[in-house]
Amino acid sequence: MANPLYQKHIISINDLSREDLELVLATAAKLKANPQPELLKHKVIASCFFEASTRTRLSFETSMHRLGASVVGFSDSANTSLGKKGKPWRIPSPLSAPTLTPS
Repeated sequence: MANPLYQKHIISINDLSREDLELVLATAAKLKANPQPELLKHKVIASCFFEASTRTRLSFETSMHRLGASVVGFSDSANTSLGKKGKPWRIPSPLSAPTLTPS
């Protein structure tokens, strides 16, 4: 069976159905029981926190590193040009563009 989350860009919990969420939790349980430290080797994952959230950001980034990924991003949009321009921003769908675009 194909993974229904393959190449699905998840921006919010609202992007997941109940079945999707159950799949995420089941996959997390499998990874916890059988760690795969090179699963995301040679992958770059963006970590974009629009509000300060140190514990959440660090736990997400630690998990990404444990799976072998490289992490780029920011932890507070106020410290980026996004926050300084005062414009509303939206994330393109799907999240494939290298920059954010004004809404």
